[in-house]
Amino acid sequence: MAQRHDRQKALESALRIFWEKGFHGTSLKDLEQGLGMHPGSIYAAFGSKSGLYCAALTHYADQFSTELQHQLDECENALVVLASLVENHHPVAVNSGALAGCFLNKSIMESGIESPDIKATQQALMEQAEQRFAGVFELAQRQGHLSQQADCISLARDVQAALAGIAVFSVRDERKSVAADMIARLAVRIQGLSESQRIEMSLL
Repeated sequence: MAQRHDRQKALESALRIFWEKGFHGTSLKDLEQGLGMHPGSIYAAFGSKSGLYCAALTHYADQFSTELQHQLDECENALVVLASLVENHHPVAVNSGALAGCFLNKSIMESGIESPDIKATQQALMEQAEQRFAGVFELAQRQGHLSQQADCISLARDVQAALAGIAVFSVRDERKSVAADMIARLAVRIQGLSESQRIEMSLL
């Protein structure tokens, strides 16, 4: 248990460092100081700087999935959950400075990353996110909050594309507040899908 805790703590520290500085902007010294580990220990635990970066990306995605599932377990409307998660937990809405943006999207936008392992991890996590979003919309259909005619994969891709676009838009500091408004409007549109279902049902 202690070993797992130490790994989680190291990943949290690495996540924040990579998120703030980027892959290329992070030195081994940054990691050594931030994680409180000697280089040999870092390499023993994660294999390489790229391995640690991939682990940090996966840890970031796992945090989102865990929070999403927790909220889905507590609420009977999956659309409300997704809208709330987007509006109240997205980094653009709640963070500032270098952390005000999705770490995964920021990673994909960073130029000069040629590691096949990192690229494979990025692709896998994007596909995982698409399936996770699609699963939320499918659950909303089963709950009766989303039209059975809705294409859940297309909706998932729409959300992903919107979030990626907002991430790009928010790179410049002066756009942060506007990006937060865009996040809020996206959340309204997601929740509005439930209202569209109620209108559809009332016309039957």
